[in-house]
Amino acid sequence: MSGPAGPYPPVQYGYTQPRKNSRTVLIACLSVLVLALLVGGGVIAYTTLKGKPTVTATATPSPAPTGWTSMVGGSAPGLEPPAAGGYPSAWSTFGATDRPVAVPSAVDLGFDFKVPAGWKCQLRTDQPADLVLYTCADRFQAEPVEAEIEVQACPPGCTEQMRTDLRAKQPAWGLQWNLSGPNTVRVTSEKVPGPNGTTRYGIVLIRYWSSVPSGPVDRQVVVRLAGPISQANALQKVGHSVWSAVN
Repeated sequence: MSGPAGPYPPVQYGYTQPRKNSRTVLIACLSVLVLALLVGGGVIAYTTLKGKPTVTATATPSPAPTGWTSMVGGSAPGLEPPAAGGYPSAWSTFGATDRPVAVPSAVDLGFDFKVPAGWKCQLRTDQPADLVLYTCADRFQAEPVEAEIEVQACPPGCTEQMRTDLRAKQPAWGLQWNLSGPNTVRVTSEKVPGPNGTTRYGIVLIRYWSSVPSGPVDRQVVVRLAGPISQANALQKVGHSVWSAVN
């Protein structure tokens, strides 16, 4: 015999999922979608030149990084348009007796290059994501002997106007660019200003290069070199070493 009905509803066994408010569900879905877009954008933005020599270039020219100034090339870019010319076949090159040193970890650039024994090179880590830069110096010279080897992404297509825009950011003592074969321009002078009123020998060599064999041109390779006139041959050898690697 059952007792009188109490004031409480009958107990329900099992689990019944509570109904969610439709507005709450919509807000949650939108939040997930926004988060996915932000994460996806971050992944795309993190695709950089460094360590990925075969990445398709999507970057635009970057301004010079804060806190670092090129030691080579002065402050004025080269003069446009490039004048007619050819590659300087009389430049000195490394020979069997030179015993040049291969720069360690130069794979960051996408190619290897060599410098004379006694030079010290380092990878700069304070650069924009679309640029790789090595700086080198001869530690055994009384007067500064300096080199900068730089690789930057050229936007898709790497048209003549894009190349001109990239060159406009390259210091070259305000001297006239000269064509030095297909996809190459340079400045060479024996009268570039040095420290304490001295005159030095200087080279700025720019090559537009494909980082993927048989692929489209997608990189600007820059070599900036300066030192006393007595070191002109050594500077030419370094410039030729880089040019040969990306030719």
